[in-house]
Amino acid sequence: MSIEAYLALDAESDEKHELLNGVVFAMAGASPRHNAIASNLVRCLGNLLEGRCRVLGSDQRVRADATSGYMYPDVTVTCSDLAFTDEKPASLTNPTLVIEVLSASTWMRDMSYKLAHYRRMASVQHILFVGSAEPQAVHYRRTDGGWLLTDHGGEEAVELSAVGVALPLADVYRGTDALPT
Repeated sequence: MSIEAYLALDAESDEKHELLNGVVFAMAGASPRHNAIASNLVRCLGNLLEGRCRVLGSDQRVRADATSGYMYPDVTVTCSDLAFTDEKPASLTNPTLVIEVLSASTWMRDMSYKLAHYRRMASVQHILFVGSAEPQAVHYRRTDGGWLLTDHGGEEAVELSAVGVALPLADVYRGTDALPT
């Protein structure tokens, strides 16, 4: 699908859509546990980064200029002046950190296609994939030599050096044990 056709579809629809490599993906509803984890991430990062960075939820579309990709990450953090496209709705073009909460139906697309788009965005310093079934996180951090991958589990904290905080996984998963995945 062309970018123009995608933008018209996404602007007129009640549902969100992503454009990855010319293919449009409708965004499905998320489980209660997925939603709670995403909410915890927004709250935790908002508290940790108050006054320094802007934390945005899953309704903020991101555009990867280098790949012409459009994504709706579960959480986006920007620590510089916000930069948006002129499109309706506006797409953020300069995230510092993007986070995807993985689910059984989206993890493969998130960790392949979307990862490839995020990695090509010059502003992105951290990409975090957070599991919804169990406390785990896969962290990509941009370094001078490329991308460094680390895995985290349990109650570890994920060091997000570009935004100057450590994100405790215990806080990310707080209150989610009894919720369906």
